[in-house]
Amino acid sequence: MRLKVLILASFTILAFLAVLALAIDWENSQGLSVEELLATEEGYSALNPDFPGTGATPWQQRAILRNTSKDSAIFEPIPGTLTAGAMNAKESRSLAESASQTEEQPEPSQTSEAPAAESVPTVKGTWSFRLLGDSPRDVSVTLFQSGTAIFGTGSVSQDKTLLEAAASGSVKGDQMNLDITTLKSIALYQATLTLTGDSASGSYEGFSVVGDAWTGDVTGLRTVPSS
Repeated sequence: MRLKVLILASFTILAFLAVLALAIDWENSQGLSVEELLATEEGYSALNPDFPGTGATPWQQRAILRNTSKDSAIFEPIPGTLTAGAMNAKESRSLAESASQTEEQPEPSQTSEAPAAESVPTVKGTWSFRLLGDSPRDVSVTLFQSGTAIFGTGSVSQDKTLLEAAASGSVKGDQMNLDITTLKSIALYQATLTLTGDSASGSYEGFSVVGDAWTGDVTGLRTVPSS
């Protein structure tokens, strides 16, 4: 009984091999690809870069056949295949990552917040300053203002001598820089002041026409505010 089974199995294997041999295309001796076999059936020659109407690579040949074949649907890309233009899986992954980064990259902002404008205090009015030091001086000036620029006229009193003076400078935030110049006996007083409401305090430097220089502290008070 076992011998009969072995003989029957042998005949079955031989019959399978015979069917498989009949199914093989023995004329495709060059091992043509699917695209090449389809091209041959449609009247095209095998892949050859020098032959008109064929592509130099299987990917190019597939594109040609898709555009010319009667049944172009068979050449549509299968989901999950390589990205167009990629020759292998590594290139396909690189192209896909580059495209993803380009899509996800946010566009740079076209607007920027403008810096907040620093407030300019109003200092116009009549001020009285006391210049302290070895020889104290009293200054009275009426200041006018245009934006951050300040200017005006007044007088400087020293040792009971009253000298006409001109004033100019600038103001920004809580800082005021004020230059006072006497007109006859010419001298320059440069004061750097910190404002607190209608009062001011800081330091000054004095210069004479003969080259003398001195420094001291200064305090000030606005006696007549602007209307």
